[in-house]
Amino acid sequence: VLTQEAKANMQDENIEEANRNWKEIIRFGDMEAIALAKRGLYNTYVSGNRLQEAINVLDDMLLDQPSNIDLMLKKSDLYDKLGDHESAISIYEQVLGLAMEDDRARLLSGYNDLLLSRVKSLREEYKLPEAKRLCERWLSMDTNNKEALLYMINLCYQLKDTDGMLRYARIAESEYEEDVFFKIKLAEALNQVPANFEDSWAMLHKEVQTKSYHEPLVNSFINSTEEYAGQLLKYKDFNTALIVLDTALYYKDNKSLKYMKGLAYEGLKNYDSAYVYQQFFEPSLLELDDFKSHLNFLASKTYHNNISISHLRA
Repeated sequence: VLTQEAKANMQDENIEEANRNWKEIIRFGDMEAIALAKRGLYNTYVSGNRLQEAINVLDDMLLDQPSNIDLMLKKSDLYDKLGDHESAISIYEQVLGLAMEDDRARLLSGYNDLLLSRVKSLREEYKLPEAKRLCERWLSMDTNNKEALLYMINLCYQLKDTDGMLRYARIAESEYEEDVFFKIKLAEALNQVPANFEDSWAMLHKEVQTKSYHEPLVNSFINSTEEYAGQLLKYKDFNTALIVLDTALYYKDNKSLKYMKGLAYEGLKNYDSAYVYQQFFEPSLLELDDFKSHLNFLASKTYHNNISISHLRA
């Protein structure tokens, strides 16, 4: 009778009366009726947004069924709604530890959603070290998760953890070999260390040869070329710099790379070409006078070269 009365009260949204009915059944009912009443009491607490009390009911139910995955998932969800994210995640990890292998893939999907939401919130709150630690935890449960790897690479970059950025970028590129985006991320990670400029450039050059219309890839190749060519110019390897720059310019016109060609030509004392290409530089107002003065210098060198060549021909 009380069971029917409790159900009727719930249908009529008479929550408090339904709660009293369920509690009375729990006190005086048989085992089957008690189990039904606990589920009913849990539902009324959730409907009334009394989430901590709903958790207490779940705890009581879990005393009898400590490995009940469904109850544990409900408890994790309630803790997440209460803002106790650590408890929510910990309980979900217990679920994954208990799950059969056939169920684990399905359950991992929910865990990934939970972690993704929390990491995103931490980043928005600029709690970057906490977000990074949570990503490490995420990857310990789902080693090659694509979103976790991407977040980890970006967080390492933001926290200036160059070793970590490179380590996770290598894992991602190895795991997702056909994903050009992770090639770009690996190049960005390599470019954090000057000793890796050549490797970054060579990797992207290989990719861009078969994907010349992939705009983000081409842009990344241009950026990598600027880094590598700048290093070659610094060490006065002007011929290699010209080869590298011309290779990149085949895929996309770029004023900065053309200006660098001018620097390489100047290093080789090819002043007429240096004059032509250095005009692609776009100086700021503070740089303008020095820039014009240097162009005049190159023009004069070109003139003197031409005079010398004329004398030789004569």
